[in-house]
Amino acid sequence: MSKQEALARLAGVTRLKVIAIEAGRSSVAVESHATLASALGAELTLLPRTRPPLDVLPPTERLMAPPSGLRTPATPRWPNWSRLSPAF
Repeated sequence: MSKQEALARLAGVTRLKVIAIEAGRSSVAVESHATLASALGAELTLLPRTRPPLDVLPPTERLMAPPSGLRTPATPRWPNWSRLSPAF
């Protein structure tokens, strides 16, 4: 059994769904991502983005400056395959 099959079985989704998530396909529902994360002992958290109002920034910075207060994306980490089977 492949790691994808083991993860799919653990999460209760198809192996094709695991492949689609790994490939970053936009057609995969957020619920599928959350189900996989939960099976791996993680969770997805949605946080509101915070940006300063445009009227606070000088006109030159409105186009040039990146929005402040944005969280940087977390570094992706491979799942802990040992949770799936001692063989991994």
